[in-house]
Amino acid sequence: MTSTTRDQTGSRPLGRTARRLIAVELPDGYRGALPRRILDSSYDQIEHLSFRDLSPELIADRRVDTVLAPLLTKTFDAVELAEYLATQAFEGMLIIASEVLPNAKLVQREIARSAPGLNVELFQLNQNAQDLREV
Repeated sequence: MTSTTRDQTGSRPLGRTARRLIAVELPDGYRGALPRRILDSSYDQIEHLSFRDLSPELIADRRVDTVLAPLLTKTFDAVELAEYLATQAFEGMLIIASEVLPNAKLVQREIARSAPGLNVELFQLNQNAQDLREV
């Protein structure tokens, strides 16, 4: 687990309104390609976890605003993650990052359909420009 807190840099102390992003098994290549809108300065803490470390206690912490994960890994896929978050009553946003897909809107709808009530966004990695596009 890797964790970064902005209070370590002196930017802003963590408190009750602190915002957290959890990146679940996000490949290193994706980290540098994410738009500033996702990894912006409004997050006070960014944690990099494995899927098995995503505990119900961690999800129950209402300061977790966003969970960020790839579409598919050796351990889990986005549908499994969405279903798990929904069973834990996660109220934040699930952002899925993927390579370019032939029908990204269909994939996003299927992920959202697997976990009704969960706010899901899908971003595609543009292989030519090395950045992510929102679907």
